Formats: sequence, structure tokens, C-alpha cells
Amino acid sequence: MASGPCRSCRGLRAYLLTALTLIALIGLRPSGAENIAGLMPSSGWIGGGIALACVLGFAWRLAAYRHALRSGNAVR
Repeated sequence: MASGPCRSCRGLRAYLLTALTLIALIGLRPSGAENIAGLMPSSGWIGGGIALACVLGFAWRLAAYRHALRSGNAVR
């Protein structure tokens, strides 16, 4: 039997801990958090970066799949 939470649960817990910390900082509005927020890029740049990362990830997986097809190791 496995001890402790699974990999997905650990990732979700880390995400929630980070998100709740950021929400608390936004609610308390300390001057340090306001200074850091001023350095953040706009939401358009963040969204564009996420979209670019997704496209690059898809291209990487597609290239790996095509390579596997050529070598005869692809799962169809």
C-alpha cells in the first residue's frame, strides 16, 4: 500500500497553497506585494505566453510521434 498522497494530490496541494497565499497577499495589500504586482506583465502577455507554451509542447509531442512512426515504435 502506498504511503502518503498520490502525485496529483501533492501537485494540487502545492497549487492551492500558492493560490491561497497570493489571495491572502492581495487581500492584505502589503506594500511589498503592490510593488511586485507593478512588475508583473499584463494579462495579455501572460495568456500569450501560455498559448505559446502549449503550441510548442504540441509541436514537440508531434515531432516525437512522427519520429516514432519512422522508427516503427509508435503506438497506433
